[in-house]
Amino acid sequence: MSSADRGVLSRYKIKQLWHLMTYDEDLSDDKITTLGSQGHIFYLRDESRRLRATSSHIGMKDYVRPMSKFIDDLKEVINLKS
Repeated sequence: MSSADRGVLSRYKIKQLWHLMTYDEDLSDDKITTLGSQGHIFYLRDESRRLRATSSHIGMKDYVRPMSKFIDDLKEVINLKS
């Protein structure tokens, strides 16, 4: 499903795909920006070198989040549906 495009996601009313990454050393900038622009969000380990490098980058910061934010973000999405 990582190659899902915006059309497929829209057809099934999927707004975002969340990836919980325990190993992110092979996660390229290209993959983050390409998939991020298609509605993918990457949750990376809080102490991750990749998280530090991408969370302040203008083109990638909207697509990466620390793993510690996962539960808060999930609660927010659930509350929006209520």
